[in-house]
Amino acid sequence: MDKQEGRISCISWDTSGYYLITGSVDTIRVWKVSTGHAIHRL
Repeated sequence: MDKQEGRISCISWDTSGYYLITGSVDTIRVWKVSTGHAIHRL
């Protein structure tokens, strides 16, 4: 799995279970669970 920088302050699964969303103080990442890689960074 790619590295989430900073402390994770929230986490959520999408309803299909294919994606995981994590949030820190300054970054939101969308992860593809099957590969463990971040596919979007906001």
